[in-house]
Amino acid sequence: VHELELDSMASLRLLAVVEKRFDVRFPDHLLGEYRTLQKLIDFISTAQEEAS
Repeated sequence: VHELELDSMASLRLLAVVEKRFDVRFPDHLLGEYRTLQKLIDFISTAQEEAS
């Protein structure tokens, strides 16, 4: 998540927390695509809708 100005390790930790908290899984090949919080939120929303 580039807009938070996190280094790569902090970004991975954030994504791990988000995966656990929201019960979603980020495809490894797309991790670099989530550059903004909005893209992250959109992914979570879509993943949760598909799981329902």
